[in-house]
Amino acid sequence: MTARLTIAEFRRRNAIEDEAGVIQVCREVAHRAGVVLEEVGQRKAKGSGTTRGFPDLALSCAGWWVPLEGKFKAEVSELQYLLAVWKRENGVDTARITSGQDLADVIGFCRRHPRERLLLPHSLVDYVEGKRR
Repeated sequence: MTARLTIAEFRRRNAIEDEAGVIQVCREVAHRAGVVLEEVGQRKAKGSGTTRGFPDLALSCAGWWVPLEGKFKAEVSELQYLLAVWKRENGVDTARITSGQDLADVIGFCRRHPRERLLLPHSLVDYVEGKRR
C-alpha cells in the first residue's frame, strides 16, 4: 500500500513550473476529494488554442458545474475576462486556479453550499437509460 502525499509534499516533489503543472496538481486534488474534474480545453491537441477563451477544466461537485481556468501566472486575456463576465451574467462563474489549494477552496465552497439537483429535459442519461428499457 502506498502512502498518499499531502498537497504540499506533492508540490515539493513536483514543482509547479507551468500551467500543465497546475493542471496536474488539480487532477490529484480532485481525485483525493472524489469529485469529477474534466479537461475540457483543447490542451495539447491538434488545433490547440483555436477555442480561445474556453476554460481548461470543468469541476462537477455537489450540484455545481464550475469552469476552471488553470493559471501559472496571474495573466488573464481580455477574451477570457469578457467571456467570464458573460458567463457570470448568465449564472456561471469561472474560477481562476493557480494551485491545488485554490481548487480545494472551490470544492469546499461547493460542498458547503450544495445546489438542488435539477434534471434537465433531453438529459443524455435519461436518453441512454430509456433506450435500455
